[in-house]
This record gives sequence, C-alpha cells and structure tokens, in this order.
Amino acid sequence: MKKVLIIILCMIAFINKSTSQNLEKLSVEFDADYCYYFKIPNDINYGFALLFSDYISDGFRLNVGVEYRKSNLYRDTYYNHGYERNYFHVGYIDYLINGNIRIFSKNKFYTSLFVGISINTIVDYSGKVYYQYSVENIMEMLHEEGNCIGISLMLGESFSYKIRNRLFLHLTPFVNYRIKTDNRIKEMLDHNGHDFLRSKWYVGMRIGIEYLFYDRTLSKNR
Repeated sequence: MKKVLIIILCMIAFINKSTSQNLEKLSVEFDADYCYYFKIPNDINYGFALLFSDYISDGFRLNVGVEYRKSNLYRDTYYNHGYERNYFHVGYIDYLINGNIRIFSKNKFYTSLFVGISINTIVDYSGKVYYQYSVENIMEMLHEEGNCIGISLMLGESFSYKIRNRLFLHLTPFVNYRIKTDNRIKEMLDHNGHDFLRSKWYVGMRIGIEYLFYDRTLSKNR
C-alpha cells in the first residue's frame, strides 16, 4: 500500500508541475482498450484510462494517468464423469507512465512510437465454478501477504488523427509484458500445470480521445 501511495503522490506532483505552466503544452486524454492474453482461454478483457499529458518537445509527449482494467479468464477441466469450468474475474488499478515519440506526420494524420510502464495492483476478484449440474461461487481468494505490486512494460504504435481544433483521435495497438505480478491471488493451475492467471504476455488495442488545452496545429509539428 505504501508503494501505491508513493506512485499516486508522484503523479500528483507531475500534474501540479504541469498545471503551473499555465496549460501551455498540456492535454487530457480518455482511453478505452481491449486486450487478449496468450496461452490462456479468456473472454472480453477491457479497461478505461484517464491520462494527463505534457508536450516536452515537438516530437515527444509524456503521459501519466490511471486505468481500471478487468480481466475475464476461464479454464476447463475434464473428468471421467463430466467436466467443470472455472471463471475468474480480476480487477486491476494500473498507474501509467508512458510516452509517444513522433515518427511521421502529414496534414491531420501522424504516427508515433508508444512506450511505457504500468504499475498495477489487484483491487477486486471474483470467480465461479460451473459443474455439470451446479454452480459454486469463489470469493475468498485474495490475501495480503507478499508482493502486492505488479510491473509491466508496454510497446506499440499510435495512429492519430486531428478531428477538429484541440481534439485528436488515437488508435494504438500494443503488446504488454509482465515483469512482476501481484501475487495476492492464490495459485490456480490448469490441467497442464501452468499458472494461467499469471500469463506474461498479452496484446491489446487502445482507442482514445485527447483534448488540448491550447491551440496548436500539426503544421507547427505539434
């Protein structure tokens, strides 16, 4: 918890420093995203993020923000007398620090390299086991012992379009690699012995709307 508070304080300091610049190079962005995990069965996984941005230079934008993300995973186990399906719904809070490095721009369109880091923690968890003739809720799966912080690296490419003055649309396909995972969920193994709740890789697609607090055109290289 102390680490999470430190992260929040750092973000507040960034926003405070940025707003002291009289909004000269600042923007706010709202994102929605979808992701798919490798090597594990999963349903629709989604997230919503709020980012504050500072245009450090003409070609680089620094973003900090927070995201709520929901992962919906399942596994099937087959027995001689039937089968069971386990559904797991895991909610995360992600603290995001990322940047966009502009690669190409023309008229109202530009592309940029997207790189970032996500520091996350699990905030809610639920699950159900569907047996052949019954359903059982799984609730008490979180515990407070050990590491409660996860760290991920993100890499992708953003495609951006200027809708109108001060308003931009961003589409960003990305890949995410988990360096560390929040281990507060008790280990759940599938029939192959893999920890399917801790898949290292996933890919995603993020769509966002950015509003600039100032009027700056692409002709000035943003």
